[in-house]
Amino acid sequence: MPQKFNNLFTLDSTVKILLLCVITLGGYLIYKLYYFSKQINHNTAYKIPVSFMIITSAIFSLTFTSLLYGLYHLDNPDILGNSIVLHLIPIGLIY
Repeated sequence: MPQKFNNLFTLDSTVKILLLCVITLGGYLIYKLYYFSKQINHNTAYKIPVSFMIITSAIFSLTFTSLLYGLYHLDNPDILGNSIVLHLIPIGLIY
């Protein structure tokens, strides 16, 4: 009879791995956003303002931090709802 692996991965270790993946990907995306903006400014006549790059990186960091907080507190559905609202506000401002 094959051995069953019940509770092989505890919730704590799964959340830590998920947070590590999100932190790594989020940090990389923030870096690439800034790097591509600098590259565009270097190679074109139409420059992206530094203030726009800073504001965009700050908004991305804020939503990224709210995602990390929501993942760490998965047992509270109110935090997830607030995180969704936080992500919809910038979209509403754009349109």
